[in-house]
Amino acid sequence: MCLMQHAVNGRSLAGPFPAKLQQAVFGMGCFWGAERLFWQQNGVWITAAGYAGGQSHDPTQGCGRGS
Repeated sequence: MCLMQHAVNGRSLAGPFPAKLQQAVFGMGCFWGAERLFWQQNGVWITAAGYAGGQSHDPTQGCGRGS
């Protein structure tokens, strides 16, 4: 299943996006929890949590001991 709308604000994850927006990519551990902080910031249009890069075929989120 491919979610094409943000679950919180309902905006399209695939665009189109307003002109003059820029993309920022952040690396963080427990990213679904941290993503919530960006929803409250002025100027943030859309957020999406996920994995980038790496070699694992079945990655875990990494929240907890040892992450």
